[in-house]
Amino acid sequence: MYPHWLETWWVERALRNLGAPDLSAASARLESEIQRLSDLFTTERETRFGEYGRDEGLLLAYGLFFFPQTFARSGFPVREAIHPHGWRPSGGGGGPVRLLDLGCGLGGATLGTAHALAEAFPGLSIEALAVDQSTASLDTLRELAAARPDGTGRLAVETARGDLRTWFAKENGGRRWDWIVASFTVGEAFYGQPAAAMAPWIDAAMESLADNGLLLILEPALRETAERLEAARDRLAGQTDRFIWAPCPHSGPCPLLAEGSHWCHEVRRWAPPESLVFLNRHLHRSIHDVKFSFLLTGNRAPRRPWEGSDPARTARLVTPLRIRKGRYSWGGCAADGKRRDYELQKRDTGEAAAGVLAATARGDIVETGPGREIGRPPVFRLEGAEPPRNHSRPNGEGKINFPHPERVPPESPDFS
Repeated sequence: MYPHWLETWWVERALRNLGAPDLSAASARLESEIQRLSDLFTTERETRFGEYGRDEGLLLAYGLFFFPQTFARSGFPVREAIHPHGWRPSGGGGGPVRLLDLGCGLGGATLGTAHALAEAFPGLSIEALAVDQSTASLDTLRELAAARPDGTGRLAVETARGDLRTWFAKENGGRRWDWIVASFTVGEAFYGQPAAAMAPWIDAAMESLADNGLLLILEPALRETAERLEAARDRLAGQTDRFIWAPCPHSGPCPLLAEGSHWCHEVRRWAPPESLVFLNRHLHRSIHDVKFSFLLTGNRAPRRPWEGSDPARTARLVTPLRIRKGRYSWGGCAADGKRRDYELQKRDTGEAAAGVLAATARGDIVETGPGREIGRPPVFRLEGAEPPRNHSRPNGEGKINFPHPERVPPESPDFS
């Protein structure tokens, strides 16, 4: 859930700076700025990307419209690292956890990551360093961090001006981090270069991790950016001192990249704040889903609770769950490194299995009952009424998504 204090802080700043009595009176100006910022992120990205921190109108547009989505997006992989993969703070769980956010902008990923950690480990002490080249953005982030109310966790935020590309070579100073986060910044830093250009940076980042540390790279859900991450994870696959935590339930090469037809990305449901919903009423953007691709990797192996069972039966959903006449079906990347289609006939579905599937969403890791491959191309058809096990939501806990699973009609493509 997006914190109410964050929403209030941005709304009050907008009203104060625009001289408006309420959000309705300021909406026309803000909608225009949101459209202008959206253009800056796309059509004008090569020449003016990143200027929003110096322009108050664009800054307010980002804070009200894009900041909440950045905050929410970063929390999904963090929660996945914690469960099912078993990440825990070192030193007994009390912290401090050291968090580095490179290319932080206004700090949406800084606060979103810290919020997810504090939510999972109440009382956790977190020391965050937010790095960006924009002095204006860092100034705003310091104001925002200072405004945090009491009772929102033990978080200390420092800022530093720096370049993501040279940070580890010139400015990190040998420091070790429990979390290194780069949200929608690595692709921009290496824009126009081959995927291999990211490799030395990823190596340097992982060398700067603490023993229990993780590197999280988030990128847009575009084919170009997703496949660059897939190529990066393939380079790590099989290394003895580098371990892929997510999105894959296996450590082999990416089957989607090998097929070349689709690309790995997330479409996660969340509950946007009321102010964002209000500002979207004329813009008609898709705001109830956050879309992104990501890579989560570390220097220690993750826990994989499904190891020891038939690897074909455990897969991460890489499509929405499809509820069709007579059957449930979904596409998954399985623990044996293969992309499969799964199918369960409704006549074979007991009440318990139906309940598990009703709560299942894209991105969840699901272990099914026995089955066999049928047809051409083969489909893994489940046999019997043994309920699937959702490793992302055991006993209703550790939920990766809000309980509104993505649904698509039968004629929709698998990889939307």
